[in-house]
Amino acid sequence: MSQIEIIEVGPRDGLQSVKKFISTQDKITWINLLSKCGYKTIQVTSFVPSTWMPQLADHYDVFTAIDKKPDVNYMVIINDLNNLEDALKAGVKEIAVFIGASESFSQKINNCAIAENLFLLAPIIAKAKAQQMKVRGCISCIVNCPYEGKVSVQHVVKLTQKLLDLGCDKITLADTTGKATPNEIRQLFKELTMIFDVSKLAGHFHDTDGCAIANIDVAFKEFGVSSFESALVDPVSNHSYVPGSKGNVITEKVIQYFLEQGIDPGINKAALIQAKQFIDSVLNKVYSEEE
Repeated sequence: MSQIEIIEVGPRDGLQSVKKFISTQDKITWINLLSKCGYKTIQVTSFVPSTWMPQLADHYDVFTAIDKKPDVNYMVIINDLNNLEDALKAGVKEIAVFIGASESFSQKINNCAIAENLFLLAPIIAKAKAQQMKVRGCISCIVNCPYEGKVSVQHVVKLTQKLLDLGCDKITLADTTGKATPNEIRQLFKELTMIFDVSKLAGHFHDTDGCAIANIDVAFKEFGVSSFESALVDPVSNHSYVPGSKGNVITEKVIQYFLEQGIDPGINKAALIQAKQFIDSVLNKVYSEEE
Protein backbone atom coordinates (compact mmCIF):
# COMPACT_ATOMS: atom_id res chain seq x y z
CA MET A 1 0.00 0.00 0.00
CA SER A 2 1.41 3.38 -0.99
CA GLN A 3 1.65 6.17 1.52
CA ILE A 4 -1.63 7.90 2.31
CA GLU A 5 -2.05 11.45 1.03
CA ILE A 6 -4.50 13.81 2.68
CA ILE A 7 -5.13 16.88 0.54
CA GLU A 8 -6.35 19.90 2.48
CA VAL A 9 -9.11 21.71 0.59
CA GLY A 10 -10.38 23.88 3.44
CA PRO A 11 -9.17 27.23 2.06
CA ARG A 12 -11.24 26.61 -1.07
CA ASP A 13 -14.00 24.09 -0.36
CA GLY A 14 -14.37 25.04 3.27
CA LEU A 15 -14.64 28.79 2.76
CA GLN A 16 -16.26 29.30 -0.64
CA SER A 17 -19.84 29.26 0.69
CA VAL A 18 -19.24 31.59 3.64
CA LYS A 19 -21.25 34.71 2.84
CA LYS A 20 -19.40 37.37 4.81
CA PHE A 21 -16.01 38.12 3.30
CA ILE A 22 -13.06 36.74 5.24
CA SER A 23 -10.10 39.09 5.12
CA THR A 24 -7.31 38.31 2.68
CA GLN A 25 -4.79 38.46 5.50
CA ASP A 26 -6.72 35.86 7.52
CA LYS A 27 -6.72 33.52 4.53
CA ILE A 28 -3.00 34.02 4.04
CA THR A 29 -2.28 33.42 7.73
CA TRP A 30 -4.37 30.24 7.72
CA ILE A 31 -2.71 28.81 4.62
CA ASN A 32 0.70 29.58 6.09
CA LEU A 33 -0.29 27.65 9.22
CA LEU A 34 -1.55 24.75 7.06
CA SER A 35 1.80 24.71 5.26
CA LYS A 36 3.44 23.73 8.56
CA CYS A 37 1.16 20.72 9.10
CA GLY A 38 2.87 18.24 6.79
CA TYR A 39 0.42 18.27 3.89
CA LYS A 40 1.84 17.46 0.48
CA THR A 41 -0.92 19.38 -1.29
CA ILE A 42 -3.15 22.28 -0.21
CA GLN A 43 -5.96 23.55 -2.42
CA VAL A 44 -5.69 27.23 -1.64
CA THR A 45 -8.30 29.03 -3.76
CA SER A 46 -10.22 29.26 -7.06
CA PHE A 47 -9.06 31.49 -9.90
CA VAL A 48 -12.63 32.10 -11.03
CA PRO A 49 -14.63 35.31 -11.56
CA SER A 50 -15.69 37.06 -8.35
CA THR A 51 -19.33 36.86 -9.47
CA TRP A 52 -19.06 33.07 -9.24
CA MET A 53 -17.38 32.88 -5.85
CA PRO A 54 -17.25 36.27 -4.10
CA GLN A 55 -15.48 34.75 -1.10
CA LEU A 56 -12.51 33.82 -3.29
CA ALA A 57 -12.33 37.06 -5.27
CA ASP A 58 -8.93 37.76 -3.69
CA HIS A 59 -7.41 34.60 -5.19
CA TYR A 60 -4.46 36.36 -6.88
CA ASP A 61 -3.53 38.33 -3.76
CA VAL A 62 -3.81 35.25 -1.57
CA PHE A 63 -1.76 32.99 -3.80
CA THR A 64 1.05 35.46 -4.41
CA ALA A 65 1.36 36.38 -0.71
CA ILE A 66 1.42 32.96 0.98
CA ASP A 67 4.72 31.54 2.13
CA LYS A 68 5.28 28.62 -0.23
CA LYS A 69 7.25 25.68 1.09
CA PRO A 70 9.22 23.72 -1.53
CA ASP A 71 7.79 20.39 -0.38
CA VAL A 72 4.14 21.50 -0.62
CA ASN A 73 2.00 21.67 -3.77
CA TYR A 74 -0.34 24.68 -3.81
CA MET A 75 -3.30 23.82 -6.02
CA VAL A 76 -5.94 26.20 -7.42
CA ILE A 77 -9.19 25.76 -9.34
CA ILE A 78 -9.31 26.92 -12.97
CA ASN A 79 -12.34 27.11 -15.27
CA ASP A 80 -11.17 29.01 -18.36
CA LEU A 81 -8.09 30.14 -20.24
CA ASN A 82 -8.19 33.62 -18.72
CA ASN A 83 -8.08 32.06 -15.25
CA LEU A 84 -5.11 30.00 -16.39
CA GLU A 85 -3.24 33.06 -17.63
CA ASP A 86 -3.77 34.75 -14.24
CA ALA A 87 -2.64 31.59 -12.46
CA LEU A 88 0.53 31.40 -14.57
CA LYS A 89 1.32 35.04 -13.74
CA ALA A 90 0.84 34.23 -10.06
CA GLY A 91 3.29 31.33 -10.27
CA VAL A 92 0.79 28.48 -9.88
CA LYS A 93 2.28 25.02 -10.53
CA GLU A 94 -0.78 22.80 -10.03
CA ILE A 95 -4.40 23.27 -11.11
CA ALA A 96 -7.68 21.42 -10.84
CA VAL A 97 -10.50 21.55 -13.39
CA PHE A 98 -14.09 20.60 -12.63
CA ILE A 99 -16.82 18.82 -14.53
CA GLY A 100 -20.26 17.77 -13.35
CA ALA A 101 -21.34 14.16 -13.75
CA SER A 102 -24.88 15.20 -14.74
CA GLU A 103 -26.09 17.69 -17.32
CA SER A 104 -28.00 19.72 -14.74
CA PHE A 105 -25.04 20.03 -12.39
CA SER A 106 -22.75 20.88 -15.31
CA GLN A 107 -25.05 23.76 -16.17
CA LYS A 108 -25.01 24.91 -12.55
CA ILE A 109 -21.24 24.91 -12.01
CA ASN A 110 -19.99 25.64 -15.54
CA ASN A 111 -22.96 27.18 -17.36
CA CYS A 112 -22.69 24.63 -20.16
CA ALA A 113 -23.43 21.04 -21.13
CA ILE A 114 -20.94 18.26 -20.34
CA ALA A 115 -19.81 17.92 -23.97
CA GLU A 116 -19.17 21.65 -24.23
CA ASN A 117 -17.38 21.64 -20.90
CA LEU A 118 -15.01 18.92 -22.11
CA PHE A 119 -14.43 20.92 -25.31
CA LEU A 120 -13.58 24.02 -23.24
CA LEU A 121 -11.33 22.10 -20.87
CA ALA A 122 -9.18 20.64 -23.66
CA PRO A 123 -7.15 23.81 -24.42
CA ILE A 124 -6.87 24.66 -20.70
CA ILE A 125 -5.36 21.27 -19.89
CA ALA A 126 -3.16 21.31 -23.00
CA LYS A 127 -1.72 24.73 -22.17
CA ALA A 128 -1.23 23.83 -18.50
CA LYS A 129 0.67 20.68 -19.45
CA ALA A 130 2.76 22.64 -21.94
CA GLN A 131 3.74 24.88 -19.01
CA GLN A 132 4.73 21.79 -16.96
CA MET A 133 1.78 22.24 -14.61
CA LYS A 134 0.21 19.33 -12.79
CA VAL A 135 -3.48 18.96 -13.69
CA ARG A 136 -6.14 17.24 -11.61
CA GLY A 137 -9.56 16.54 -13.07
CA CYS A 138 -12.46 16.61 -10.62
CA ILE A 139 -15.81 14.96 -11.30
CA SER A 140 -18.63 16.29 -9.12
CA CYS A 141 -21.77 14.37 -8.10
CA ILE A 142 -20.34 10.93 -8.89
CA VAL A 143 -23.29 9.04 -7.37
CA ASN A 144 -26.20 11.43 -6.93
CA CYS A 145 -27.19 14.68 -8.60
CA PRO A 146 -29.37 17.06 -6.54
CA TYR A 147 -31.38 17.84 -9.68
CA GLU A 148 -31.49 14.56 -11.63
CA GLY A 149 -31.07 11.85 -8.99
CA LYS A 150 -28.96 8.73 -9.54
CA VAL A 151 -25.86 9.06 -11.74
CA SER A 152 -24.79 6.12 -13.93
CA VAL A 153 -21.57 4.35 -12.94
CA GLN A 154 -20.66 3.88 -16.59
CA HIS A 155 -21.15 7.58 -17.23
CA VAL A 156 -18.61 8.42 -14.50
CA VAL A 157 -16.22 5.83 -15.96
CA LYS A 158 -16.49 7.47 -19.39
CA LEU A 159 -15.87 10.94 -17.95
CA THR A 160 -12.83 9.64 -16.09
CA GLN A 161 -11.45 8.23 -19.35
CA LYS A 162 -12.10 11.47 -21.22
CA LEU A 163 -10.34 13.61 -18.59
CA LEU A 164 -7.32 11.29 -18.57
CA ASP A 165 -7.27 11.32 -22.37
CA LEU A 166 -7.21 15.14 -22.28
CA GLY A 167 -4.07 14.97 -20.14
CA CYS A 168 -5.18 15.07 -16.51
CA ASP A 169 -2.63 13.47 -14.19
CA LYS A 170 -5.17 12.34 -11.62
CA ILE A 171 -8.94 12.22 -11.22
CA THR A 172 -10.75 13.17 -8.02
CA LEU A 173 -14.12 11.46 -7.64
CA ALA A 174 -16.37 13.74 -5.59
CA ASP A 175 -19.53 12.74 -3.72
CA THR A 176 -20.67 16.35 -3.73
CA THR A 177 -24.11 15.70 -2.27
CA GLY A 178 -22.66 13.64 0.58
CA LYS A 179 -25.42 11.08 0.15
CA ALA A 180 -23.51 8.18 -1.40
CA THR A 181 -23.63 4.91 0.51
CA PRO A 182 -20.64 2.59 0.97
CA ASN A 183 -22.24 0.10 -1.41
CA GLU A 184 -22.65 2.75 -4.10
CA ILE A 185 -19.00 3.75 -3.69
CA ARG A 186 -18.07 0.06 -3.87
CA GLN A 187 -19.92 -0.39 -7.17
CA LEU A 188 -18.33 2.73 -8.65
CA PHE A 189 -14.73 2.01 -7.64
CA LYS A 190 -15.07 -1.62 -8.67
CA GLU A 191 -15.73 -0.47 -12.23
CA LEU A 192 -13.12 2.29 -12.14
CA THR A 193 -10.29 0.10 -10.86
CA MET A 194 -11.02 -2.55 -13.49
CA ILE A 195 -10.02 0.02 -16.10
CA PHE A 196 -7.75 2.60 -14.47
CA ASP A 197 -4.67 2.35 -12.29
CA VAL A 198 -5.75 3.18 -8.74
CA SER A 199 -2.85 5.65 -8.46
CA LYS A 200 -4.80 7.84 -10.89
CA LEU A 201 -7.82 8.05 -8.58
CA ALA A 202 -8.61 10.10 -5.48
CA GLY A 203 -11.66 10.45 -3.25
CA HIS A 204 -13.55 13.55 -2.14
CA PHE A 205 -16.44 12.77 0.18
CA HIS A 206 -18.90 15.22 1.68
CA ASP A 207 -20.48 14.24 4.98
CA THR A 208 -24.16 15.15 4.64
CA ASP A 209 -25.45 11.74 5.71
CA GLY A 210 -22.47 10.87 7.91
CA CYS A 211 -21.09 8.24 5.50
CA ALA A 212 -17.87 9.97 4.45
CA ILE A 213 -15.54 7.88 6.63
CA ALA A 214 -17.38 4.66 5.71
CA ASN A 215 -16.95 5.58 2.04
CA ILE A 216 -13.25 6.27 2.55
CA ASP A 217 -12.99 2.89 4.26
CA VAL A 218 -14.41 1.15 1.19
CA ALA A 219 -12.24 3.06 -1.28
CA PHE A 220 -9.09 2.49 0.78
CA LYS A 221 -9.47 -1.07 2.06
CA GLU A 222 -11.21 -2.68 -0.90
CA PHE A 223 -9.64 -0.82 -3.81
CA GLY A 224 -6.40 0.68 -2.55
CA VAL A 225 -7.26 4.36 -3.08
CA SER A 226 -4.62 6.29 -1.14
CA SER A 227 -5.40 9.95 -1.88
CA PHE A 228 -8.27 11.74 -0.16
CA GLU A 229 -9.40 15.35 0.11
CA SER A 230 -10.65 16.82 3.39
CA ALA A 231 -11.22 20.20 5.02
CA LEU A 232 -10.09 21.56 8.38
CA VAL A 233 -13.41 23.32 8.96
CA ASP A 234 -16.59 21.83 10.37
CA PRO A 235 -18.92 20.65 7.56
CA VAL A 236 -21.79 22.97 8.41
CA SER A 237 -22.15 25.30 5.42
CA ASN A 238 -24.14 24.29 2.35
CA HIS A 239 -22.43 23.74 -0.99
CA SER A 240 -23.32 26.64 -3.29
CA TYR A 241 -25.13 24.43 -5.82
CA VAL A 242 -26.27 21.51 -3.66
CA PRO A 243 -29.19 22.49 -1.41
CA GLY A 244 -29.02 20.84 2.00
CA SER A 245 -25.55 19.37 1.61
CA LYS A 246 -22.76 19.68 4.15
CA GLY A 247 -19.11 20.38 3.50
CA ASN A 248 -16.23 18.06 2.82
CA VAL A 249 -15.36 15.48 5.47
CA ILE A 250 -13.38 17.11 8.26
CA THR A 251 -9.63 16.50 8.25
CA GLU A 252 -9.35 15.34 11.86
CA LYS A 253 -11.79 12.51 11.18
CA VAL A 254 -9.76 11.32 8.20
CA ILE A 255 -6.51 11.44 10.16
CA GLN A 256 -8.07 9.54 13.06
CA TYR A 257 -9.44 6.91 10.70
CA PHE A 258 -6.02 6.16 9.24
CA LEU A 259 -4.34 6.19 12.64
CA GLU A 260 -6.85 3.52 13.70
CA GLN A 261 -5.72 1.48 10.69
CA GLY A 262 -2.15 1.73 11.95
CA ILE A 263 -1.19 4.24 9.26
CA ASP A 264 0.34 7.62 10.05
CA PRO A 265 -0.68 10.13 7.32
CA GLY A 266 2.25 12.35 8.29
CA ILE A 267 0.27 15.33 9.60
CA ASN A 268 1.78 17.18 12.57
CA LYS A 269 -0.82 17.20 15.35
CA ALA A 270 0.41 20.33 17.14
CA ALA A 271 0.56 22.34 13.91
CA LEU A 272 -2.88 21.06 12.90
CA ILE A 273 -4.38 22.15 16.23
CA GLN A 274 -2.91 25.61 15.80
CA ALA A 275 -4.31 25.90 12.25
CA LYS A 276 -7.69 24.61 13.42
CA GLN A 277 -7.90 27.02 16.34
CA PHE A 278 -7.05 29.94 14.07
CA ILE A 279 -9.69 29.26 11.42
CA ASP A 280 -12.30 28.43 14.07
CA SER A 281 -11.73 31.82 15.69
CA VAL A 282 -12.03 33.55 12.31
CA LEU A 283 -15.24 31.72 11.38
CA ASN A 284 -16.79 32.18 14.82
CA LYS A 285 -16.34 35.93 14.43
CA VAL A 286 -17.69 35.88 10.88
CA TYR A 287 -20.76 33.83 11.79
CA SER A 288 -21.51 36.00 14.82
CA GLU A 289 -21.43 39.09 12.59
CA GLU A 290 -23.80 37.44 10.11
CA GLU A 291 -26.46 36.85 12.78
